[in-house]
Amino acid sequence: MAGRLLATLGACLLVAACQIAPPATPSLAERCNIPKFVLSTEQPENGIAPLANPLERSLNAVLAGAPAHAAGIVGGRPKEALLLSGGSERGAYGAGYLRGWGERRGGLPDFDLVTGVSAGSILSTAAFIGDYEGPAREFSNVTDERQVLDRYVRLNSDGDPTLSSFIAVAQKGGFASLQPMGQWLKRYLTSNLNGGERPIDAAAAKARRSSKPSLFVAATDTDSGKFVVFDLGEYLRRETEDGSPVPDHVVDCYVKAVIASSIVPLAAVPEFIDGRLYVDGGARYGVFALSLIKGLADVAMQRRPMPASSPPIAPHVYILVNGSQDVDPDCKSYKKAGLTPTADVLAPQYKAFCRDSVGNINYAPPQRPKWSLPSVGLRAVDILINQIYRFSTAVVRLEYLNAYGDTQGLHFTRIKDDLGPHPFGNSTCEQIEQDDFRRYRPLEFYPNFMRCLVDYGRQKGGQEGW
Repeated sequence: MAGRLLATLGACLLVAACQIAPPATPSLAERCNIPKFVLSTEQPENGIAPLANPLERSLNAVLAGAPAHAAGIVGGRPKEALLLSGGSERGAYGAGYLRGWGERRGGLPDFDLVTGVSAGSILSTAAFIGDYEGPAREFSNVTDERQVLDRYVRLNSDGDPTLSSFIAVAQKGGFASLQPMGQWLKRYLTSNLNGGERPIDAAAAKARRSSKPSLFVAATDTDSGKFVVFDLGEYLRRETEDGSPVPDHVVDCYVKAVIASSIVPLAAVPEFIDGRLYVDGGARYGVFALSLIKGLADVAMQRRPMPASSPPIAPHVYILVNGSQDVDPDCKSYKKAGLTPTADVLAPQYKAFCRDSVGNINYAPPQRPKWSLPSVGLRAVDILINQIYRFSTAVVRLEYLNAYGDTQGLHFTRIKDDLGPHPFGNSTCEQIEQDDFRRYRPLEFYPNFMRCLVDYGRQKGGQEGW
């Protein structure tokens, strides 16, 4: 990805068309007016701020429970919260996981709170209404990247844009458009489920219930630089108070919010909602974990001292990460420079070189590839984002333990090392990914690899015992 971004920056230096006119701001009658708010963290000198937005209030209700009941218990059941991370094509893992989880005895919980960023936002509606089959089916049915991505570039054998692609990227404002993904998502939301109800209407019906369950997705507002959370549950509730089907205009706006959350800067053209420009929510948070940490800390403070005879009953909190949270050694530059034992990335000697040489901090390479400031900077960004994910999920565990005395109600899943040897037909997922690259030169979405991820996630969801 670093090479692709660098190529785009180079194109922008050479082509004046990098400045692109935005669409006209819609009239008042045409605007979406989705309820939204800013999610921020307090500066240290300001202390802990009071609950200030719908997400924090919803988290408090999930974590602390109703005053008349034991902590975490409302209506005789533990409250349930699901946090879905970003991950681009690796959202297929989450889709498969939801299916495996839903196929187990008892099925998916009736979630009180669902949050999604990027790929997680694509999965969020289905999880919210308990449709564990839809996402796995939709991801598995992608046979060509063009079903979800309108590409503006062609890639060479190294995975970098060809020279002829530079002008198109500069003129369009990104490597691709997610407009087909928006159409793909809209078809799912407006197609009848097994019971005849459209998913978007099922989500609206759940949002109208007296318990006011919550559904949130987030994007980054580039003008303000702030992390903006769209309250989709409240949006559907407000627009269908009379119980009527969700209007087409609301469906379109709902899709725009989800797609806005999914747009990786430079990789895809930004989304405009009511005249504001949005990109991937993952530019700020991988999951809404920091609000969860704050809520858990508040619960812990409120419950001290707690009687040993009546320990609180913890809610169930599930964090589904559509990725590994690992940073692999950066062997691609060595491969391009011809410094690896073989060019076959699946060969044992290639993997051994990456692990034992590039991945060994005590290895002093006799020769190393050239470097550039952008490539090092982008690698640092990858490492930083990975660290944010790992730190936030690790602190959630500590705070949950601090609040409830154990972590039995906290569940976490990610793609692990067993993905590589996972069988799919007669090949591993890793082999299928490489084969997809050789055959299709995809920009981001590797169709057969996603099917393998769905299958892998399905097995994990059926085994991990959530």
